[in-house]
Amino acid sequence: MSHTELIERYLKGCDVLADAVNNVDPAILDKVPAPGKWTIREYVIHTFDAEIVTAARLRAMMAQSGVNLMGIDQERWTAGLHYEKQPVEDALAAFRGLRRMTANMMRAASEETWNNKGLHPKRGEMSVLMLFEGIAGHCENHARTIRELRERFAASAKA
Repeated sequence: MSHTELIERYLKGCDVLADAVNNVDPAILDKVPAPGKWTIREYVIHTFDAEIVTAARLRAMMAQSGVNLMGIDQERWTAGLHYEKQPVEDALAAFRGLRRMTANMMRAASEETWNNKGLHPKRGEMSVLMLFEGIAGHCENHARTIRELRERFAASAKA
């Protein structure tokens, strides 16, 4: 996949995530699917927070190859940042804005910059390209999970 195609896939993720939660029944937004599993709201907020972290990592790597990348504990973030109280609409709007800004930055990147490296605390050395490929698919994966949860909750409501 070319860089241009990857950037377009990345931008389409905004619609993929928004479509997954479009017209979601408020009664299921905070329904816990199983003990220890995230709600639809928590998936959306996590996806936004992961975008923030990755956007910062990309910027650090693009400005200075070889940097150490910030690590996060997603479970602590979910609890400590009160995902259950965060508005989904605000997260989606901010997600879209951040993705647009990051896409603009990626379009301007030289081939050399796409190869810049960073040291991820769990995954080891990663290039800008590797990190960008990962975040491009991140929201697609969570949007799929959100759609599956909506289907499961709808089916159980009919039963």
